[in-house]
Formats: sequence, structure tokens, C-alpha cells
Amino acid sequence: MSHRKTFAEACVYAVMLFGAHAVSAHPVAATSAEIHEYDSKVDDMSSAGQARNGVRLREVLATLQAMDSRRLTPWERDDREMLMGRIKGTLLDDDEAVQYWRNFNWGMTPCSV
Repeated sequence: MSHRKTFAEACVYAVMLFGAHAVSAHPVAATSAEIHEYDSKVDDMSSAGQARNGVRLREVLATLQAMDSRRLTPWERDDREMLMGRIKGTLLDDDEAVQYWRNFNWGMTPCSV
């Protein structure tokens, strides 16, 4: 028997997933936000760490996109759109950074591509 989340559960899940993983993926930002559980850690800027962050963001984005926006209040729709925009912007920034470093490692600059 498959368990389908109610709409409210899906909303809470998306926000919790985004928030909970954001502080563990970005401990420096968490410390700045007065969340001191991660004070002794720094962000994982390795390729593997960035890949994990991308997977996390894409999972949250997919959860948000799967929501039926007709069931949201206007304010909830706005919040959903803003969060999806922020996630998409972060993914775009990350993808551009990866492309830049690939080019840089081959002795090319973004302008010479």
C-alpha cells in the first residue's frame, strides 16, 4: 500500500527538507543565523559535496513543483514561487561555477569559449 502525503504534509516536508539540509550543507551560514550546532564545521566545497547539495536542491524543487498550486492560498503560491526561484538560481549559479572551473582547468576563460 503506498502512502500519499496530504498536501499539508507535502508542504511541511519541502520546507523541512530545504531548511534542515541547508543548515547542515552550509554550516557557516547556519552559524551566522545563530544556529550553533555546526560552529565547528565549514561548508563542503569539494565536488562531491557540491553534487550532494545539487541533489538535495533538486529533490526539494521537485517536491515544490509537484504541488498543485490551485490548492494554495495566494500567499502560499507566492512563497512557493519565491523558494523555487531561489533554488533554481542557486542551481544555475552552481552549474555556471562548475562550467567555469572545467574551462579554467583546461586553460580557457569563460570569454574564450
